[in-house]
Parts: sequence; structure tokens; C-alpha cells
Amino acid sequence: KLDRIETFIRILKKPPEQRTEPDINKLFQVIENISYFDDRANRVQKREICRRAVYEQHQEGFPMFEYGDLADKAWVILGCTPVLEDYHGSVDIEGEEDEWGEPLPTRVIEVGGLIGEEALDGEPERLCNCIVSDDGQDLIVT
Repeated sequence: KLDRIETFIRILKKPPEQRTEPDINKLFQVIENISYFDDRANRVQKREICRRAVYEQHQEGFPMFEYGDLADKAWVILGCTPVLEDYHGSVDIEGEEDEWGEPLPTRVIEVGGLIGEEALDGEPERLCNCIVSDDGQDLIVT
């Protein structure tokens, strides 16, 4: 599992124009399993996401974004390094409201999950808070 994460990181650290087709194919394995993209992007568009994606690393407790921040990118959680038994890479989503304005319980998004979808939906601002709960390695979608 650690080798897989390290492979993704190595690819994502390359400038997009230097990524090979095998690089894109490896990243595509991550994107193709995210249901958000099923009705929103075809295979060609998903491959372009893989070509343009970048890498970020965040420590536990880091606020990825807060309510009202500019919604300019989204993240896919790849995992964490080192990989430990109870330490996988996750974030907590806080401050979401239901249709009546009542607060929803905190959600945990884990490895393979997409966060910050409002940026991809064209929303100008973040609609909740997102805090790293396990150190994480992330694929960035802009």
C-alpha cells in the first residue's frame, strides 16, 4: 500500500507536461472510482484531470478550508505515509447544514474520498469546514 501511495506522489510531483501515458493510467485508477465524476466527466475528461492534478501533503489538525473560503480546488485523499494500522489519512467535514439550516453531524471522509466538490460545482465559496484528522497525501483537482 505504501508503494502505491509513493508511486502516486512521484507522478503528481512531475510537471503535467512530463507525465507519460503509464503515469496517467495509474492516476486514472484513483479518479475512475470516485462516484462524483460518474455523471460529470467522460473518460477523456477524467484523463485530463489526471494530467493536470497536483500533489499536496497536510498534517493532522490542518484546516484544509473553512466556511466562506474561496472554492478554488478539490482534493482526493490518497492515504498517508507512513501507513500505520489505525492511521490511514482522513478529514472531518464540519459545519454543514440541512435544508432547514440545522447543523448536520460531522462527516469523516477517508482514503479515496473527494472533498471540496463545491469548487468543481462552480460554487464561489466553501460551504463547510474541513480539518485533516490523519496526516494525508492528496491529489488536487482544479
